[in-house]
Amino acid sequence: MLLIPQAMAALLTIQGKKAGAFFFIITDGMEAVSYDLFQGSLDRVVSAMDAAGELEGPRFTPGDLRRTVETHLAAAGYSEEVRGHVQSHGLSDVQKRHYNKYEYDTEKCGAIRTLYDLLAGDSADIMKLRQLAAG
Repeated sequence: MLLIPQAMAALLTIQGKKAGAFFFIITDGMEAVSYDLFQGSLDRVVSAMDAAGELEGPRFTPGDLRRTVETHLAAAGYSEEVRGHVQSHGLSDVQKRHYNKYEYDTEKCGAIRTLYDLLAGDSADIMKLRQLAAG
């Protein structure tokens, strides 16, 4: 799995010494993350956001997060092939599964950096964007 330095630092902070055998730590790394397990954890976050009045739209799901990642990477110019590899959807036909063994590491790292910049960069300031839109 490819990680940018910021992601590795965050993982070490979150996991600390209790890291289990699995990469994601919804269950302290003791079991692999499934859609349902992630959905349950996300539901708790979304419910807390809703109770705090922080949701500006409808409740969101893991599918909404995937769709958002796909859309932003497409807007940033990443090919469908690279977007598929980033979201583990890149191996769908015979040529891709059996013949094309290129790993797309450089492209995936670039896409991950783009996502990080979208989330952590100056453009991630929602209030600033609203103020700009309001004129």
